[in-house]
Amino acid sequence: IGILWGTLGAEVAIALKDEPWRIPSTQLALIAVSTLLTGMSSICVGKLGLGKIMLLFPTPVTSGFLGSIGCFIFKSSLQMSSGTRFRYLWPVEFGQFCKPQSLGRVACMFAMLAFMWRVPPVLQAKFPGNGTVKKLSPLVCQLLPLALFYMCTAAAGVSLETLTDLGWTYPEQGSNSPWALWTTYSLHSADWIFVFSQLPSLGLIVMMSILCSMTGVLGISGKFPVGPPGDPAPTDGIDYDKELITVGWVDLILACTGGIVTFHRLGSTVQMRMDGGTHRLSIFACSLFCGGLFISGVPIGHLVPRWFLGALFMNSSVSLLQDALLSFRNLPPSKTTVMGRQLPSTQYFVTLACILVAIIWSPFAGIG
Repeated sequence: IGILWGTLGAEVAIALKDEPWRIPSTQLALIAVSTLLTGMSSICVGKLGLGKIMLLFPTPVTSGFLGSIGCFIFKSSLQMSSGTRFRYLWPVEFGQFCKPQSLGRVACMFAMLAFMWRVPPVLQAKFPGNGTVKKLSPLVCQLLPLALFYMCTAAAGVSLETLTDLGWTYPEQGSNSPWALWTTYSLHSADWIFVFSQLPSLGLIVMMSILCSMTGVLGISGKFPVGPPGDPAPTDGIDYDKELITVGWVDLILACTGGIVTFHRLGSTVQMRMDGGTHRLSIFACSLFCGGLFISGVPIGHLVPRWFLGALFMNSSVSLLQDALLSFRNLPPSKTTVMGRQLPSTQYFVTLACILVAIIWSPFAGIG
């Protein structure tokens, strides 16, 4: 969802380049409106009892959605790390891309990606049956490259300001006050004509948000078919409509505060349940962590290198693309053979078409 908002944000910057002072407020207006529409739609779908219908998307279409987003994240990762714009999967300013600083950041991104992929399996094979290693090795391998980077730059006497000037980190922005989110910009200065012109794109964000809520519930209930210890009714089935209504009301509250959409957090919930906790505890822990960072006013963006973010996004994009491109394994095979090899189902080409459209035009076009 954040990637789709990023795409809209880039369109805002282009459309309002002659009125740059209106760009931030217009971007915030797009987020607030999409969150409001998501909340209203979630409640309506839940009240009408259509929750399970949202799970009836054909597999090739769902794979196409994910593949389209994966392509865009892949391009965004390269842009983020190199600091240059890309068209399709090629840098617009090739000379800028080939500069040592740009190539150095891209090399760091791919090095971290290889480290994240290769090292955890080695550690888990070296310590078989160790639950702590299995659980923590992926997280440690994500954070260790960041720690090594700052250890090396500190040893070399390179300051954070120098890293920012060279394009390795983002400039320090924002305020130390959490209230600045509501006092710095005003929705009155937003370009509402542009906001309303983007309603079709916002509709796709709404659809993806509801689908994320439903797949989150489905993934959690599939991983843990019964409730946690102490649940008074551990075998009760999930009411998807009630889940949508609950998430919808939360989105309405968030929209009134200028917040972003929420949905069931699959990853954090699964990890918390594996540790003996519950979904509610997982959401509460995430809320405390994010709320604490927000209230503290710590300039996190200034401390996170571009290549580090690029590697995290690239990891997600590869996962999404891998699932989409290999989705033919879950489809009935075609009866047609070429040189003795059975071709994939014709439904698979729907997925490929979505990905191709996303590469040529935009993720919104691929999803649409």
